[in-house]
Amino acid sequence: MPKTPTEIRKELADKGISLAAWARCYGFSEALTYRVMSGHQAKLGQSHRIAVALGLKEGKSGGIETLSFPARNTVLDDPKTDQVREE
Repeated sequence: MPKTPTEIRKELADKGISLAAWARCYGFSEALTYRVMSGHQAKLGQSHRIAVALGLKEGKSGGIETLSFPARNTVLDDPKTDQVREE
């Protein structure tokens, strides 16, 4: 059964993940993800994939609970993030 945007926001908040971070993690447009959560018609393409991945629509993939997220400190532990870009 599809979830409501309120339920999805609560699940993300419980995991400590913003909607924008979720979108970036899965390669979705942040702006389009927010539009889908606001009721934008998600019939085709990326908007449909976003709705299915979030659990707003029935589809081949599950909802948020089936998706894994990187550990919170993964980016901080990456040695590449310590490098300062010299110009």
